[in-house]
Amino acid sequence: MILVIGLAAAALTYWIESRNAEPSIEDLLPGTAAAHERQMGILYGPALGTLMDWTNDLIGTPGGHALLIAGTAAIVAGVCFHVARLPEP
Repeated sequence: MILVIGLAAAALTYWIESRNAEPSIEDLLPGTAAAHERQMGILYGPALGTLMDWTNDLIGTPGGHALLIAGTAAIVAGVCFHVARLPEP
């Protein structure tokens, strides 16, 4: 039940956020993303800069929000299934 509710919440979150999406900073100021990526590469190196870009994509997009909700629901459901399979003392 937790998994079903979590997946429904993820789908609803994605649907609502994608319908009410605001323009990104790249839409408003073209070239900003390239300058930001270059600055992150200079400050943190290419590997950590790429990791931070992935994190920003995960946190800052409707698909990322839905993925986080679905992943959390899957982990909680997995823990519930594990606890249910434990032998009684």
